[in-house]
Amino acid sequence: MSFDRQIKTCIKIIKNQKKITGMPSIKVLADFPCEVIDNKPYFYELESEYVFFISHPPLDDANLLDIVVSLSEENLIDKIIIDNQYLDFIEFGKKVKFSLTISELSERTHTLEIHSLLREGGQIMRIEHNQPDRLIGEYTEYPETEVKAALHYMSASREILRLSGAAKTVEENKLGHFLILGFETNNFMHKDFPPHWHLILRWPYRAGSQAPHIYLDKEGKNVSNRVSIDCMPKLSATYNVDEWFGFVDMYGKKQLFIKVDDDGGYSLTNDKVTVYKVSPYKSGSGVSISMNGHKIKYIFVDDNSSDGKMTIISQSSIDETYLKESLHYDPHTGKIFEIETDYGKGEI
Repeated sequence: MSFDRQIKTCIKIIKNQKKITGMPSIKVLADFPCEVIDNKPYFYELESEYVFFISHPPLDDANLLDIVVSLSEENLIDKIIIDNQYLDFIEFGKKVKFSLTISELSERTHTLEIHSLLREGGQIMRIEHNQPDRLIGEYTEYPETEVKAALHYMSASREILRLSGAAKTVEENKLGHFLILGFETNNFMHKDFPPHWHLILRWPYRAGSQAPHIYLDKEGKNVSNRVSIDCMPKLSATYNVDEWFGFVDMYGKKQLFIKVDDDGGYSLTNDKVTVYKVSPYKSGSGVSISMNGHKIKYIFVDDNSSDGKMTIISQSSIDETYLKESLHYDPHTGKIFEIETDYGKGEI
């Protein structure tokens, strides 16, 4: 196929039972140039799903295409997903047929992403729901400790941005927002290796935003911070243990500081007077948050990515009051359909 620019769009077919059957035959029927990319890494099978990409030009009209999938057995398909939207399909024997319009084929494909978003004043946390049976790309072994550690560090940052008032300041002064991200093990389109997490001051128009990438070792400890700048790919710097990095807003004022600590935890402050320290992650015990050397919070996170349930607990170490958030989400797309909150005191 030859045209000046081609777009790769991912389609995910979820099986109704976990088994390896071999990749099906896939045929595209369209009145514009469009074909299946039938070579790795764009064409593969996992126990729970088939994944394939189609290649097509960037068109702006509502062109229609049909896709016919020929399977090895009947009644094998449960769901079909494109860009985290479910598609209707028709089954006839061992074949499945579904249709798309070009309006569903965006410039960037999001089908492999399984993200949940928690938005509040001045900050957004994007939770990447990594799943051991969906490993692809550079992740050949599931980094369970690093996945759990990143979720705890992210949730601790979310809590500190509330406590310090840093997120509120950014929102009230229209300086953008803080963006908290983890890493992905099931999306080879995102070169998100080795394991790390992010805390970004996202400027209103993105360009110029500073994006720390805080790398983790196999014990889940923070080891270094590589800062890049959005839309300026060759500008970056690495901050080692005990080196503070200051987030600068679009007017040149520093809004927050972060550093990796020598014990594998990290520290945050917005004024260098009140310093919040997060302890290194320990399996089964979560992380603690200290303010100027005094423990004030414990953070516990559990993500059952197979069932689509995540629990975040923030408990005071002073009076044992707690906030428990239970997120119920689609395990294939990450979309949240219910959040339960529970306030209490004592053991959880």
